[in-house]
Amino acid sequence: MKNRIIDVQNVKITVSKEELDDYICITDIAKAKTGESRGADVAKNWLRNRNTLEFLGTWEMIYNPDFKVAEFDHFKSEAGLHTFVLSVAEWINQTNAIGLYVKRGKYGGTYAHKDIAFEIIGALCDWKYIGRTLTETGSHLTPHRIFTNLIKCAIVTLYLALCVKEC
Repeated sequence: MKNRIIDVQNVKITVSKEELDDYICITDIAKAKTGESRGADVAKNWLRNRNTLEFLGTWEMIYNPDFKVAEFDHFKSEAGLHTFVLSVAEWINQTNAIGLYVKRGKYGGTYAHKDIAFEIIGALCDWKYIGRTLTETGSHLTPHRIFTNLIKCAIVTLYLALCVKEC
């Protein structure tokens, strides 16, 4: 496992080379969006979403012959409920997932395969709320600000894709 740091719009993001492919520290990405103190919680909250679990489960079924589908189905049936909580470590331990991993210490955080990392980047960007925001009156998010956020998200996603591909 070899780590390298890439700089995306003055944000340091760790990329780790693993057996399967490059894994990107989604904790670093989340810290850039939410601030240092909440970055670690983003992955946990992201896992609560049913669409996220369906994406992860599908990815695992394609790339991981040892993925435990029965355990995945249990998590999927619970996803979205107010009482549902799932940590990355629990996801990995119970489903034998390989798309995410947690690293402690230097360069610590939650790492995701680049396919999965790009999905969480999309989840962190504001483009899902464009329609609602544009129709709200008195919103602090103007169309110009929304467009600027969209461009930034697109640039970050493209830059990460190119960095991972070239390195």
